[in-house]
Amino acid sequence: MDIIKISNDAIKISLGTEETKKYGFASEKSADNIKARLLSLLFSTEEKLDFRISNEKITGEIFLGNDGCCEIFVARAEAQNKVYKDRLKEELAGKVKQEQTAFSLQDLDSLLTISKRLKTLGYIGACSVYYDINGKYYIILEDVSIKDLKYSFMSEFSKPAKNNLIVHIKEHYKCICKKNTINILSSI
Repeated sequence: MDIIKISNDAIKISLGTEETKKYGFASEKSADNIKARLLSLLFSTEEKLDFRISNEKITGEIFLGNDGCCEIFVARAEAQNKVYKDRLKEELAGKVKQEQTAFSLQDLDSLLTISKRLKTLGYIGACSVYYDINGKYYIILEDVSIKDLKYSFMSEFSKPAKNNLIVHIKEHYKCICKKNTINILSSI
């Protein structure tokens, strides 16, 4: 079991095949009592990592791999709401510097997986998705650094595009989603 503290309010837990079975996350059909199993796992990790969840609402998302392993992203619901509200206030006040990062993806499945994980992590920045005639997708995110550990999962599904390509992507490729992108794609 690998546990990564993404922030004071979010963690990522990676389980191997045996641990995935042990905690009962081995198949998508094992949705019964998922909350109890997730809480059991979280309580067992409290000592390993300073991430206490007593009497708090949390959000969680479980991603099962084809190899029998799984990744679980957990965040405090209150913290996600606060981050969103603070960010909105900064945007309205014009205090947010918009930096863009583009990622190229080989297929739609990768795009949908990334969108779901970004939503789980509470990503609230602007985002747009483009499609080129060769079948590649490009996702452009605001205020995301490829060096940020929180977004390290992106490298599993995409390659960072050079920053000077962003203008080219916007000018020459078809925009398929520009507003509310993460919410729209993560619900598919």
